[in-house]
Amino acid sequence: MIKTFMIFPIVITIIFTGCLVEANNAAFMNESENVIINEFEKQTTPLSSDSEKNIESSYNREQMTIQDLFSPKLVTIFIEGMPELIHLYPFGEIVEPSKEGMVSYVVFVDDFYHAEQQENLLRIVPYLDMPPTAPKVFMEIKQIPNITVEEMEDKIKSTIDISHYYFFFHEQATEDFPFVKIEFFDSIAWDSIVTVIYIKDNSNNGVFVITAQYSYEAIGGHGVRFLNILRSLEIIKGE
Repeated sequence: MIKTFMIFPIVITIIFTGCLVEANNAAFMNESENVIINEFEKQTTPLSSDSEKNIESSYNREQMTIQDLFSPKLVTIFIEGMPELIHLYPFGEIVEPSKEGMVSYVVFVDDFYHAEQQENLLRIVPYLDMPPTAPKVFMEIKQIPNITVEEMEDKIKSTIDISHYYFFFHEQATEDFPFVKIEFFDSIAWDSIVTVIYIKDNSNNGVFVITAQYSYEAIGGHGVRFLNILRSLEIIKGE
């Protein structure tokens, strides 16, 4: 009987300690996300409107590339709760002003990834080869002309069978985060595929559609890196 009373408080202590650890972990992840955003916004200064006009009026689109116009950046972000110094390299697309519904843009891609530029599509994939059985990891940025954000939103939702997914989130754009967000995955198993689709008005009668895919286990890794790439998206405006 004496042994029973000695063990009982120990069990309570262990359970209480476990709860504190879980709470601390959750608080740390929320704080890390804020640090990531603040650190990124602090170290990547967007172009001023005057700079944008000068850039647009001083280059020949057939000769210049995004890499000619923008320099790499060196920033610190938190990956899975740990600070990491990374290089961001400029990619994007330069289009003719006469191309209806399209705009020139730049994004800064983490050096963890390889970017493949195609017409109206930028595909971002990890440099490291993934095992054949691993969930596919990628991010795609494309422009679609002559459509509104609302129309694209409805079009995308109509292609998703919500009944197939246990988790489905739909968030509207805000002033601080000007992207409609549609996210879905079927479980919290480590290899469950998480798909996140972002929609943004390109201010020229068209939209950006950004799709990110990774495993549930990689939310704190690829998920954070892709979010930073997304936040770096800038429209290159002209006169």
